[in-house]
Amino acid sequence: MPDELHKMSCPFLLLAGPGTGKTYCLAKRLNYLVGQRKISPENITMITFTTSATRNMHARISDPSNPELYIPHENQPKRICTMHSLGYRILREKSSVLALDESLRVIKPNGVVTIIEGNEKVQNRLDHPTVYTPDDPRDYLQRNDVSVEIIPANELLHISSGKNP
Repeated sequence: MPDELHKMSCPFLLLAGPGTGKTYCLAKRLNYLVGQRKISPENITMITFTTSATRNMHARISDPSNPELYIPHENQPKRICTMHSLGYRILREKSSVLALDESLRVIKPNGVVTIIEGNEKVQNRLDHPTVYTPDDPRDYLQRNDVSVEIIPANELLHISSGKNP
């Protein structure tokens, strides 16, 4: 199964530590979806956690010296972004449906402090937070009917030919 991970026919969540081949595995999946399955890049969204991971993914799929991962620029998905930038994009695009001002902007940290200090409702919610922090993210996903397949990190290394991609 690990050798065929990039060919899974459903969305999946890849949980693994640093250096285990996550970027390689996902780049290979992108290549497979666009190159072999002929999925339109417009129908693909890849979400990363950091801007660095987004840049790394773009670099991997843009390198013609690695045909296993390479995707010509015109066939690359346009939505390879952080979860934060995707959320911001959705808020901007759907601002009228959400009754938000079209000039929606990200507030810098010092602006947030000012809003909190001047808003009794927000301050009250901060004083009495309701936060769920699972010990294991699989617990949260499984309790919310998200199917999870756990692939050990050593098998991910096997996927990437045993080297740190």
